[in-house]
Amino acid sequence: MQPITRRLTFLAASLLFALLLVVLIATAPKHPVALIRVVDASGRPLVGAIVLPEGLRTKPGPYASGWYGWRTGQNGVPNPPVTTDKDGYARVPYPKYVFERIETGTLCLSVNHPDFVPDRPERIVATAPPAGAPWRVRLEDLWNRIRHKAFLARPQPVVLQKGAILIVSVRPDPAISRNARLFAQVSGLASDDTNFWIRPEPGVIVTRRLAAGRHTVRAIQLDSDGCACFSEATPITAVSGQTHELVVALKRGVTVRGQLDGTVPRPVKNGRVVAHVWPRGSNPQDTPPQWHAWAAVHEDGSFAVGSLPEGDLEIVALCDGFVSTNGPGQFQMRYPQKHSLGTNDISITIGMEPTARLEVRVTDDKGHPLKIEDHPLLIPAASGRQSGLERR
Repeated sequence: MQPITRRLTFLAASLLFALLLVVLIATAPKHPVALIRVVDASGRPLVGAIVLPEGLRTKPGPYASGWYGWRTGQNGVPNPPVTTDKDGYARVPYPKYVFERIETGTLCLSVNHPDFVPDRPERIVATAPPAGAPWRVRLEDLWNRIRHKAFLARPQPVVLQKGAILIVSVRPDPAISRNARLFAQVSGLASDDTNFWIRPEPGVIVTRRLAAGRHTVRAIQLDSDGCACFSEATPITAVSGQTHELVVALKRGVTVRGQLDGTVPRPVKNGRVVAHVWPRGSNPQDTPPQWHAWAAVHEDGSFAVGSLPEGDLEIVALCDGFVSTNGPGQFQMRYPQKHSLGTNDISITIGMEPTARLEVRVTDDKGHPLKIEDHPLLIPAASGRQSGLERR
């Protein structure tokens, strides 16, 4: 009886183990999950922080490259915003592969909390060598994990900082409606964060979340007819925990009118002009407030781009068969043409030149044609925005 009992016990244990294994496999996450913790400067967990996955980077290894957008349709992992729990944790599913069999190594995130400075951190989520790495590299990685007692990759916490308070108010002007909606641009800050500013009264906009350091600030007011008014771009130095007040005057934006030169035969087909305005004398590396707009080119070659701020104007034009001539620049690339915008409308003529046409045929190793959507590295990136208040 004893051997039979042992056999039955072993069989029952084996069945229980198999059942447990099936349950674990069935309930395991479909994709890897990063446990992102958000804390304040003292290490206290922050409840209610919004963590948004924005991009991916590959692991270091045979293939390493830059930032990749979160292509939900291709990697099959959605990226909705995730809110941190009472312990400051947010569970963020992510794709095992950035594309093909190139593994994900880093998550690029946007983290927001209504009482703290917003941040866009990156966190390493996979430290093991990529698939196909030499055995020596894998053994070294295993030994390091045993030695440091770290078998699980734990991303560093995201630490949010308390910000400065900035109050921007507009000087009354009979020519400009005080009830029109007021916005503000801050250097280095994405303008689509709807929680960044509060509007306690008409003509006033306030934030408690301005990062410490030097900034350039510009107020913008949009009338009901769509016209924009701008203040000057003003430098300030913010100090965390202190209140800064900025009183500004608004001026109506100017219009750039013009035409494509006679190189382009009329009627012009599918014409567009794209304008970008920087604060005068600013350094693009400092990400100052910028304004971006575009307009259609009429068949007679004329165009008008309205509601632009003062500053350094860069403009390009495209239509069927033609592109604007190259502007000033130091490297072998296409540059925009440049003009100076003051407080008055200007009229310009854009020099144009004929374009060539490039046709590309992509095949596999057997010469069979490939659809471009089947190969993520060949998908052209396309983005656009109609005003300086919209982010890419």
